[in-house]
Amino acid sequence: MGLKFSNKINHTLFTKDFTPESVYILGLLWADGYINKNSNSITIECVKEDINFFYPVFKETGEYNLYYRHRKNRKEQGIINCSSYELSNFLKDNDYLEKSMLSPYKILSKIPENLIHYFYLGWSDGDGCFYYNTKKTLIQFIISGSHEQDWSSLINICEKLKIKYKIDRFITNKNNKYSRFLIHRNEDILKFGNFLYLGKKIGLSRKFEKFCDIKYYILERKSHRFQCFDKNNNLINNFDSLKSASDWINNGRYVGGSINDCIVGRQPTAYGYIWKKIKTELPPIHEF
Repeated sequence: MGLKFSNKINHTLFTKDFTPESVYILGLLWADGYINKNSNSITIECVKEDINFFYPVFKETGEYNLYYRHRKNRKEQGIINCSSYELSNFLKDNDYLEKSMLSPYKILSKIPENLIHYFYLGWSDGDGCFYYNTKKTLIQFIISGSHEQDWSSLINICEKLKIKYKIDRFITNKNNKYSRFLIHRNEDILKFGNFLYLGKKIGLSRKFEKFCDIKYYILERKSHRFQCFDKNNNLINNFDSLKSASDWINNGRYVGGSINDCIVGRQPTAYGYIWKKIKTELPPIHEF
């Protein structure tokens, strides 16, 4: 397949006059972009459905070529490419040829602080995944990379946001090597997702919607309130979880099971109190 290249790229949007779209593209190219070291070509290829979401974002920064190809036993792919001497050299100067080994400190140092999250959103749309199974017993956010990937920029963001994380490095039986950056605590996934989706919503709606599903599930669980009454039905206290109620009753030993038995009617009281569970209404979460 012969490719044509466009030179009509507003490279200043990537080097000094940053916008949400240009910063997002810089993050996406850090994840999935191919910068030809011997020419000025810049290319990204992925499944057709995703490339159709990316293309309008790219068009905000110039004219790009869009192609499709369908190889046997594979999903149809889309390709966005361009040729830009200024942008290509800028990316090369900022470690895009070595991105499988390094953290994006050089490019991040040039992006205004209020736009940084768009870079991570682009990176996440390229290499990241919000995941939870149908039984809702496993909720995770994962970004994948090379076995030697330097994750220090993501570590810094997580430390700034007080998010706990884990880094795993794998070598499979077939000698495939990779690493992953993992966030698995519910509250931390909420923090990271809220950081990614600050401000303008651009990029892959399916990943945003998956985060919204996770967010709704977590907030729905947190929307329950546990109320404690005396035997004359006078309200004594409110709690946001069985654990906090348990700590109030007997700090140091979990007694939430007995409280729940009272709530569901298996026993009239627990620890001398009547217990009830109420649910507050959640606001709409899907806003893409």
